[in-house]
Amino acid sequence: MTVLGSVLSNVIGPIASRLIPSGGVPDSLLTGLVSWWGLDQASGKRWDSHGNTHLTESVPLLQAVGKINSATQFIQTNFPYEYLFHGVGHGCHAGSRDFTFVCWVYLDDLQNQGIGRVGLGNLGQNHDWLMYYQASGLDRFRFFVPNGSSFWSTTANTFGVPSINTWYFLLGQYDFSSGTLGISVNNGTLDTLAGKTSPNTTGRDLQIGRYDVDVNLMNGRIDEPAFWSRLLTSDEKSRVYNSGAGIFYPGQD
Repeated sequence: MTVLGSVLSNVIGPIASRLIPSGGVPDSLLTGLVSWWGLDQASGKRWDSHGNTHLTESVPLLQAVGKINSATQFIQTNFPYEYLFHGVGHGCHAGSRDFTFVCWVYLDDLQNQGIGRVGLGNLGQNHDWLMYYQASGLDRFRFFVPNGSSFWSTTANTFGVPSINTWYFLLGQYDFSSGTLGISVNNGTLDTLAGKTSPNTTGRDLQIGRYDVDVNLMNGRIDEPAFWSRLLTSDEKSRVYNSGAGIFYPGQD
């Protein structure tokens, strides 16, 4: 093997092994994948298994039993406030494209709780998207994709009211071509809202476990959040849900 061939083998080989499983077929879940966080770290950075969008703790956070291995535990009443974040340049924005956000959540109570977002404060013009549990008589998971000051949202009415101390698989997506946002729970029916075009690209932080400045934080656990710059197929959604068992970062399951 030539020197150049040896260098290419050493550089490309590890990349190819991550994209192509041992069976030789590329894993479609890696197509358009921006970030996937296992949240298995007990402290410090929560590493992005796919990209470089590593998450920083606002304060030292607890670790708990996850859906897959370990999860990050958030306590809403603690101060300073508990959440994970990454500053600008994370690649999980909305804008003129399709996108999908998924995660597993475990609610310790049924108060208002922010799960994941790109945004700041509580105004629509300061958000790209938001995954949220809303109490206040609604008692549903919701997904928001704002445009300007309009805080468009769709609600997981098909699934209904969640319970505490139970893992749920959440999926929020935006179809740019039709301007349709959707949310599903446990790979069930997608509740949608159509005709909502030109969502924001705010350049705000990515945050996990937070909505608003000092209220509506997460009280429970989050595990295996991931973000794609495309829509997932029905088969891919089923694979990530895995009949309720979940999966690791693709290529490790």
